[in-house]
Amino acid sequence: MSKQVVYLTQEEPFFSEKYLKVRALENRVLSDFQVQQLPDISKEHTLYNEWQLRKKSANRFLRYFAKKTTTQTVLDLGCGNGWFTHIIAEISESNTVFGLDINPLELEQANRVFNK
Repeated sequence: MSKQVVYLTQEEPFFSEKYLKVRALENRVLSDFQVQQLPDISKEHTLYNEWQLRKKSANRFLRYFAKKTTTQTVLDLGCGNGWFTHIIAEISESNTVFGLDINPLELEQANRVFNK
């Protein structure tokens, strides 16, 4: 399956604008380079400690998921910029992984940054 962003509904411009403002205030809008490095992030980043916890929980899930011997289909609800979806997709070529999010900016970023 080729990588693509599929829109299931029309974008709500008012919602997207407000949502992105909040994400920016929380320092959660990341550059393509930063997204490619996730869950690793600079120690100077204000959310460094949070990303350390995300890395720990992601690794725990990946260890569990890697033990699966049958083909899996995974839906990552609220995938954001797709960093975790991408990591799951890297485990096995036979698995199918979908990321779903309401934020078109981050979905487009995930599509741009990651190969799967």
